[in-house]
Amino acid sequence: MSGSGTQTLLSRFDEARNRGGTAQRGIGSVLDAFAAYPRWQTHAFGGFPRDLMVSGINAAPRDLDIVLAQNCVAEVKAELSAHVERTNRFGGLHLSIHEWDVDVWSLEQTWAFRNDDRFEVTFEDLPKTTFLDVDAVAVSIAEGASHVHENGFFDAIRAETVGLNYRPNPYPALCAVRALDIAQRLDFSLDAELVSYILKTVREHSTSALVEAQESHFGEVRLPLSALNRIIRTLREGYNTGHGSVRLSST
Repeated sequence: MSGSGTQTLLSRFDEARNRGGTAQRGIGSVLDAFAAYPRWQTHAFGGFPRDLMVSGINAAPRDLDIVLAQNCVAEVKAELSAHVERTNRFGGLHLSIHEWDVDVWSLEQTWAFRNDDRFEVTFEDLPKTTFLDVDAVAVSIAEGASHVHENGFFDAIRAETVGLNYRPNPYPALCAVRALDIAQRLDFSLDAELVSYILKTVREHSTSALVEAQESHFGEVRLPLSALNRIIRTLREGYNTGHGSVRLSST
């Protein structure tokens, strides 16, 4: 699917950027604000391209993650200062542009690049650093030169299954609950390795830690404790019966 998937994603990306639907209103202006500075080599990363690939022009992403070439964050802060709301814990920026929440960071600020020297600090390696394969995609927004970097992303979309891409991470409870939220929202299965990771995280940190992680990261609880308890039971039953993957749609 990689070749055809790339063309489909680029087509939907351009459609959202140039025409958009109600859910994407203003996204063209957001992307153009970054494209105006070619040196930044701006890439849309993770959730926005994923939602476009799954839902097309009807996608309704909650925010936009932007990754830049190395050492560009200070320039963004200066050039787009009117939109900057805060600096995050890793030195990136949170902006609000045309009612879009935009998180921006540069390649060298990516956690895996700072903590794992097996990677090269490049856009080609960026999709290898995501916890989930359904996030493992980056789309260049340069005018007339859009291209896609991915690592198992199109295979995951085709299989409608959320899986592990890169296991190490500093926030296991957040990664676990975010995987559940994405799988349930997309109506995708979770593969056996990811199910095992989530169950291990719950054993080590408790289900309540997954609620706290949502409050801290999202500012809201998308999966309350009662729903999480039902989901964890479903995961345990599926895992213990040897199913290769588990779907949450019935929970």
